[in-house]
Amino acid sequence: MNDYSSKISAVLKMIAKHVHKVRSYLDLGCSDGSLTILVARAVNADRVFGIDVDSRALQEAFRKGVRPVLCDLNTDSFPFCDEEFDFITAFDVIEHLSNPDYMLREVHRCLRKDGLFLLSIPKCGFVVQQGTPTFRASHTRDRLV
Repeated sequence: MNDYSSKISAVLKMIAKHVHKVRSYLDLGCSDGSLTILVARAVNADRVFGIDVDSRALQEAFRKGVRPVLCDLNTDSFPFCDEEFDFITAFDVIEHLSNPDYMLREVHRCLRKDGLFLLSIPKCGFVVQQGTPTFRASHTRDRLV
């Protein structure tokens, strides 16, 4: 198993331990939906959405069962109602944004009051020590902004 596969495996175990059945899940920067679908299965999500700027990647995500949304996280409002999602993730995407505060405000708007936002940043977003993943940056909606 390579480093990336090990990281994904650890993240999925962590999510399965801390996040249970969710009605609606949104993945920011979902790319082709590969990780999105794995996470959705881990939390038994009823509805799964993914946002990305790459329309070709979103076509593949759609084929995998993700409801794709073409959106620029720097500037576009998410096309969702306030407090629509139980669980939102942004895996290794925030470091690519020129305006990350905009994305965080939209997450705050779309996350239910008792929802969970999981953000990872390469080399510091998750800590995996001795095979035990831990949350380093996870916040409920009230603590987000």
